Amino acid sequence: MKKILNLIYLCIDSFANWIHFKVYKSKRRTCQCSISSSKNEFNKIKNVKNSIISTEYEKKF
Repeated sequence: MKKILNLIYLCIDSFANWIHFKVYKSKRRTCQCSISSSKNEFNKIKNVKNSIISTEYEKKF
């Protein structure tokens, strides 16, 4: 599941970079931004997983 989400995110990100390059003739992001955005994406996935786990736990009781 995580690999699929990562792949979708990478496709969207590279497409956005391509559009930005066509419009502004320069690269959109530095490495720092890419790292921070992927970290945010990871945290979102982690939060979703935690909420799913907590709801599953609540269903048992």
